[in-house]
Amino acid sequence: MGFAQTLNIGCFMIKVFVMKMMREQLFPKLCLFIIIILIPSITISEGLFVKVVSADPKPLVISGNEIYSIVNCSRDFDQEIYVEENGTLYIENSNITIKTGYKIYLQNPANGFPKLIVKNSIITSERRRAKVILLMDNSSIYSVYSKFDKCSIEAEDDAHLELIASSLKSSYMYLREESSVSASSQSDLGYFYLYDNAFLKIDNSNVKKITIYDNGSANVTKTSFFEASGGVELHDNGSAYFGSGCSFEAGQIKLYDNGRVRIYNSSIFSYFTSFAVNLVAKGNSSVELVDTNIFVFRAEMKENSTLSANSVQAKGSVLLFRDYSYGMFNESEIDWLMSLYDNCSVEIWDSNIKCFDCAMNSTVKVFSSEVSMINIHDNARILLSDSSIGEFNLPLSGIVPKLVLCGGFVDSFVLKYGGVDIELVNCDVEGWDLKVSKGSNVHIYDSVLDSVSVIGGSTLYVTNSTLETVYTDSSSAVEVYSYIEVRVVDYLGNPLSGASVEVRCPNGTISNFPSGDDGRVVFKVFVSRIVGVNEFGAGCYNITAYYGDISSGTLSVVPINTLKRVTLTVPIPWWYWPSIISIVVLVVGSASVAVYLKFLKKKRT
Repeated sequence: MGFAQTLNIGCFMIKVFVMKMMREQLFPKLCLFIIIILIPSITISEGLFVKVVSADPKPLVISGNEIYSIVNCSRDFDQEIYVEENGTLYIENSNITIKTGYKIYLQNPANGFPKLIVKNSIITSERRRAKVILLMDNSSIYSVYSKFDKCSIEAEDDAHLELIASSLKSSYMYLREESSVSASSQSDLGYFYLYDNAFLKIDNSNVKKITIYDNGSANVTKTSFFEASGGVELHDNGSAYFGSGCSFEAGQIKLYDNGRVRIYNSSIFSYFTSFAVNLVAKGNSSVELVDTNIFVFRAEMKENSTLSANSVQAKGSVLLFRDYSYGMFNESEIDWLMSLYDNCSVEIWDSNIKCFDCAMNSTVKVFSSEVSMINIHDNARILLSDSSIGEFNLPLSGIVPKLVLCGGFVDSFVLKYGGVDIELVNCDVEGWDLKVSKGSNVHIYDSVLDSVSVIGGSTLYVTNSTLETVYTDSSSAVEVYSYIEVRVVDYLGNPLSGASVEVRCPNGTISNFPSGDDGRVVFKVFVSRIVGVNEFGAGCYNITAYYGDISSGTLSVVPINTLKRVTLTVPIPWWYWPSIISIVVLVVGSASVAVYLKFLKKKRT
């Protein structure tokens, strides 16, 4: 008969009994029956109302030089465990479960070295993410071929953990106050949090996420990051080095407040664009990529942060620079897009870049590189030196951008611009047809061009350059400047340093500069102005050199498009030169001595 049926029959019998008692006016006896019989029976039956609670078990303390071993068994710990002094908790070939509310403490009040050694075992926390193992005071954990399941471990005060072929995949580890972890041999790791100069070393393993604060650091080699919500976070001077075969397959790399990361001889490879690795750097942080292959990657540098790339191959990647950030690329290839905004600066050396988008007072400098496409707008500035350019795109309106071309261009193509500032420096660009319009300003220095067209209110400034053909309309102009190099010498042809050289321009302006150690000084002078078919020459420049109160006389010079050299001789009297006087005195003295010696020789004979 079941418990429910018994209960129903009992209730029915009690009901009949109570009614009978009431008919016979025996209610006081009924109350006595309830007190004496019913209540004790309910209390006793199956403990429905009374639960006996036992006291907490006494904690297990392992101290002195004691070794407490757990081998070849399964055991539940429902008590606190304290490993102190030089005590050792040794676990091998066992399954250990730490009950909710209990922990293992490794602490060292007497300058010992408490240890937890785990071999080929499993330690499980009954409660997920509960901090069940606490290390302090030079204590340590040594784990080999073991698993920590749902456990969280906290280490501080120079504590150390060594993990060999172990698994903490679902565990969290907190390192503080110069504590450290060393993991290797294909360990499967979860989440690490480093504080206060803590150190993490990982080799040949897998890890979900590393977060570093307060000058903590990590050295990671031959390790994979595979968690989409994982990756690396660096805060407050935290730093990390990833080298020799690291792989970022998913997740994010985030740097804040002087965070620093270096990725060397590794790969950032996202198989799906929806899980592309993202890099974000803020607050003076720095990122260094060396010998790294990248596929499907997005990097955003902000707030004075720096990105340095050396021998990097980036496929399908987007690089963004904002808020005064800086980038340096050397011997690298970026086959997608690089964008600069808000006063950023990027330098590129010996690289191949597919597309630039430069805006808002930013600057790009390209040296000995190839660029497929450049978009410049909003007061941006581009400098290209010894490089080849494919296509330029400029806005039809807006703040004037600036393009600087410098040195040794080899491609021949037509440049058509509107509303842009351009500089050409030391360019020998045969076959180019440069056309500017819509209020553009073009500066050409030390260069050679075949053809230049300047229209629509634009101005071309040419300095020490050769232009085969120049065309301007009535609203535009070409201003030609050149250099006059003046060499000041004395009447013996020796250079005079510190001579004052004066140049009087045709409009009355006077320039005055001293000669250098080689007696030379260079002046930039106006040559002519061309408007439409009319040319207005500057005329003659009068040049005079002074050395003290002595003048070279005035030389009239008509400048040409390229550098013109002239020499001015200052007729300085011989007594101005102490060296000449010294030579004369030496010669006269030597001759006098020779005559005197000859006289003495004759007198003796």
